Amino acid sequence: MKKIFTLLLICVLLITTCTGCQLALPEESTAGDELIGMYVTTEDLRDFDNIDIDLFGNISMEQSNEGKIYGTFDEKTDTLTFPDITGYPLFLKTEYDKDNAPYHSIITDASEANYFVNVSDTNLDNIEISGTFYYDVNKVASSFICHEPEEEYEQMEGITRTTQEIEDGTIEYVYTTPGEEVTVYCNSLYKTPTDEFYIIPEAGFYLDDNQSQSCSSEAKVTSGKNKKTINLKVTAHFKEMIPMDTVTFTQMDENGQALQEDSYCADTIPESYAISSECQYVFVTNTDTKGNTQYDIINKDEDGYSVYFSTEHIFCQQVGIEITHK
Repeated sequence: MKKIFTLLLICVLLITTCTGCQLALPEESTAGDELIGMYVTTEDLRDFDNIDIDLFGNISMEQSNEGKIYGTFDEKTDTLTFPDITGYPLFLKTEYDKDNAPYHSIITDASEANYFVNVSDTNLDNIEISGTFYYDVNKVASSFICHEPEEEYEQMEGITRTTQEIEDGTIEYVYTTPGEEVTVYCNSLYKTPTDEFYIIPEAGFYLDDNQSQSCSSEAKVTSGKNKKTINLKVTAHFKEMIPMDTVTFTQMDENGQALQEDSYCADTIPESYAISSECQYVFVTNTDTKGNTQYDIINKDEDGYSVYFSTEHIFCQQVGIEITHK
């Protein structure tokens, strides 16, 4: 995992006022394991030892090993891994400077991340972090319910139509796009006082556009003789996206004449793109995987540009390109 200034997927956002915001006092401690975020997967990690059904049909289930799955966090690369599990983290990391002052940052595979802290008084901190995960709309089935046949959907390639009758006898028309029904699991992520990381598997939900999942906790922090309560809320947002197929950069001079044109796909996209001294702006042509075309402008004083490509998984990859000058 890498940080946001590399223009890749990993977002590390430090809250600053002037030169920096110290979010807690040195030599703080908390008792017990702390909820620090979530670990998003598309597989159900729950493993039940005991499933009991009583005489009334009530079901009780107990997860094995208290539901805990332990992983490894590499401090040098900010990489969190769990054995044989593909997942996407979103959590709060605490680091310490040379004066032993703690600072918070976000580690995530989300394409966008946000941090908010509200210090209401000396004894209470409210911290919220969130991340947005963009998924490939081509790979995930979406359903649209209409009360009568919809011509727009009828003409869409690959879409299927079924009907269903509701209680009042009304017929509804359900249009489903190609793709698989994907279930997302936002598993709670914890850190122990001895710096061990583990997740508690959670129930999932069917992935659809503009969905969110949150978890929260309250931690008691002791600093010397002072005690403070820190409330943490973590939210994952999921939004659909049509990834790009190709991106074309056309360098333009002050008269609007093309100086140079370069086209790239996911396999050939460079880490940096150099523009000439005569270039006043770069005209960008983005063609997505459905054949739609979008246009953009990179001004000569900009230092980066981002584009989303499809991956082998459902989530899109945000690729950052550094803009340099010859």
